Amino acid sequence: DLVNLSDSKSLAYQKSRLACMRAFNKRFAPLDVLVRVYVLRGVELESSGFVCNPYVSMDALIGSPHHVTSRHTPVLKTNNPNFFLCFETRVQMPGGFLRLCVKDRSLPKVLVPVA
Repeated sequence: DLVNLSDSKSLAYQKSRLACMRAFNKRFAPLDVLVRVYVLRGVELESSGFVCNPYVSMDALIGSPHHVTSRHTPVLKTNNPNFFLCFETRVQMPGGFLRLCVKDRSLPKVLVPVA
């Protein structure tokens, strides 16, 4: 915000705005809350191949940054996965932010030598 200090209206506006923000912060102090996210199903997921190996990833921001993923246990070879997962984390409210992503994991190809 640009403030012209020679203009008394602009200075009065900035003072009242600052007072409102201080009152807001006193009334709505950040509070740590426990958040549970339930991921049940994915419906008709798209993939680059014929079928996908989906997994779920969640990031919690603001508060203590936290990353949870099911990358090591993807639902194999399906475009309609049943995840039935529960993620739990603490975030600060108001202002907490959760990002939930469903990603495709391309599994490595295993070569088995034939003797």
